[in-house]
Amino acid sequence: MEMDELKNSWQALTEKLEKQEMLKETIIKKMLQEKTSKSLNKLVNMEMLGLVVILLFLPFIVYVIESSKISELYTHFMCFLLFICVLVLVWVVIKLRLLMKIDLNKDIKHNVLCTNRFNLYIRREKFMMYLIIPILFILCAIVYASLNAPVFLWVFLGCVFLLCITGVLWQYKKIYDKNINSILKSLDELKELEEEKD
Repeated sequence: MEMDELKNSWQALTEKLEKQEMLKETIIKKMLQEKTSKSLNKLVNMEMLGLVVILLFLPFIVYVIESSKISELYTHFMCFLLFICVLVLVWVVIKLRLLMKIDLNKDIKHNVLCTNRFNLYIRREKFMMYLIIPILFILCAIVYASLNAPVFLWVFLGCVFLLCITGVLWQYKKIYDKNINSILKSLDELKELEEEKD
């Protein structure tokens, strides 16, 4: 009799521990998914902001090209800027499409693959930004020199260049790198949870 009661108590305790373990796993999984979703939303919002800025900037560049005939060099510079903006627009759409493929209801391997591919895109983008910003600065300086721009415009150009470099460094470090690493870490922990279950 006592043996049966002991067996039943042990079985009840085992079931209770299993339920607690399952509950704990569910809570951890939900927290990791929320963390991943939050980081993913930050990246999507950043890309959407970039898309809006480019879409607002394109008509302005077209207007400047059409309306001002300051010099032929200036017009060529603005056409080059328009070309860069169109390329950036296409690039932002490609990155957004990739981010939209990340779905926490899908396979974790798929999400890790998409996140790693996005991370690769961001690394390439960083490299291109470090090339394009100095090139644009040099082209602006050439245009300024050809127009005999006053000193305050040169100071303005220097400040804009420093702000661009600082902004780009901050954006990649604090937004892209931080959130990509957070997503990859959360996905890795989710993968470990699934492997423990199996």
